[in-house]
Amino acid sequence: MNFTLAIQTLQALMIAASDEAKKSFQNAIEFLQSNGKKVIFRALNKLKLIGTHKLTTVEEFTVTDFFKEGKNGTTKVWLSDNFKSIILGAAPKKVSAAAETLDALQLTESMWDSQIVNELGNPTSYDIPTLLARLKQLVSAQSNGEAGTLLTNGYANIFYAKAADGRAVVVGALWDVGQWEFYCYEFDEDSEWLDGRLVFSPAIVEA
Repeated sequence: MNFTLAIQTLQALMIAASDEAKKSFQNAIEFLQSNGKKVIFRALNKLKLIGTHKLTTVEEFTVTDFFKEGKNGTTKVWLSDNFKSIILGAAPKKVSAAAETLDALQLTESMWDSQIVNELGNPTSYDIPTLLARLKQLVSAQSNGEAGTLLTNGYANIFYAKAADGRAVVVGALWDVGQWEFYCYEFDEDSEWLDGRLVFSPAIVEA
């Protein structure tokens, strides 16, 4: 599809728009320029790109078969109360996920969530079904704490998601004492994430 006319129209509207509106127009232009794909621009400072991972489709599964405390047939799991209420409480019975490519970026200094997301280029947050499918896929590949895509040294693997009420939340997955632990926090909640933690975000799409 050719989006040239729409792009030209948006560019004309930007001239007299407020600064806040210009951001929205620019996001729309970038979306059209990529033929309907999200274009992310990053200026990394405290984050370091350490890997890009192509992940396959996650076939539909029942959420409670995997995300339950104790052994689930694949690994051992522990769930925080917030993860249970905010994430699982809003999840459908079954979930799946399309194939995608993820960037893994490591914190080189302590950072707040807002700083992390800004450096990531303000990507679209995961919806809850996709997040759960992706977590199952990644954790299952390291079910006994083996080395792999996720950190297994007790440091958090960080994902940004959107709660059912629309607010931004942060999900952390970490390997500790023989089990995978899942947490959910409010955005910019109490303290910074320490250096060495790993954040995952959809890979940059080239225009």
